[in-house]
Amino acid sequence: INNLLELVIRFASGFFAILGTFAFAFFVYGGFTMIMSFGSAEKVKKGRDTLVAAVIGLAICFGAYIAIDFLLDVLKVEPAFRGIN
Repeated sequence: INNLLELVIRFASGFFAILGTFAFAFFVYGGFTMIMSFGSAEKVKKGRDTLVAAVIGLAICFGAYIAIDFLLDVLKVEPAFRGIN
């Protein structure tokens, strides 16, 4: 069970890192789209929607991180076995 739990925790940690990278890329893309819109309302809306989606994605990601940390506390998993510090 400990090995399986450790595998899941390590997978989740790597997954959160990848999600953070994608969120940053979408922030850059959304900002670039808004800057390069040249007054086009459609492109400004597209950039704003991209930024909003990135913020919502980060909120979901942080919520999942907090939920996993809480679950590890409830299950009384020792700090030595945690991939999340």
